Amino acid sequence: LTAAADPLHAHAEVTLVTQTSWDRYWMVEHICTRWGGPVALAVFVPYTNRTALPFAKVPQGCSIELGFAQVLHRAEDTKELEAYPVNVLRNKALRLVSTSHFFTVDIDFWPSSNLRAEILRHILHVIREPRLALVIPAFTRNG
Repeated sequence: LTAAADPLHAHAEVTLVTQTSWDRYWMVEHICTRWGGPVALAVFVPYTNRTALPFAKVPQGCSIELGFAQVLHRAEDTKELEAYPVNVLRNKALRLVSTSHFFTVDIDFWPSSNLRAEILRHILHVIREPRLALVIPAFTRNG
């Protein structure tokens, strides 16, 4: 069965969902380039930081046409600065997803350049078997 013959598979897509603090925002362009598809991102910014301007443009390597979307989360007070709100950020990024599937990772996880293609290659099995999950191993590499 090919993608064209299966309407579910023909519209299946996966969004990489992540969250980051402002100091790690530089990683976004590399992740977008490697992923090559939809990315949903929530960015944590201290309320004292004046970083609204950089978010007016799409980071290099990312593309709105490919489904890049980001949301800014400004810390409202010093109490929120003490604990990085990973769950709040992840949930904000998840609300940006408009694809059939999503893949949630930390910003430190840089996908291999063929990961999205591999996930899409197996997505028909996931659609047909709702109790099936794909487990993506994380590897470390120097250099």
